[in-house]
Amino acid sequence: MVSTNQNFKNPFYIALVISGLLMAIAFNECSAQYPQGVQSPQPGYYGPVPGATYYAPGAPPPPQQEVIIAAPSPEYVWTPGYWHWQNGWIWIGGQWALPPRPGMRWHGPEWHPHEGERFRLQHGEWR
Repeated sequence: MVSTNQNFKNPFYIALVISGLLMAIAFNECSAQYPQGVQSPQPGYYGPVPGATYYAPGAPPPPQQEVIIAAPSPEYVWTPGYWHWQNGWIWIGGQWALPPRPGMRWHGPEWHPHEGERFRLQHGEWR
């Protein structure tokens, strides 16, 4: 059995530790920077739960500009991105979506004033 002190002399162990530290530094440097009061989506977060009620303490920031790529096919409709409140404003990017039935239009989510300075989310829907 190799003692812990001998691991620090092993070149493979040293290389492993250094590569781990370099990856941690690189990951930290590559993380996205967001304006004050705006945070990135949490891992595994996919937007608001349909039908749930969401409130925010104030109005959302202005919409972000989005680059709209080509549609997968002519039947798809672009659903623009919007701000969502999750203990801070996060941007939910737009995407192409296939309407439930031909001819339906997407009416995106909107934040409306509610009880003083608070805002309430009205979910988007197909009409």
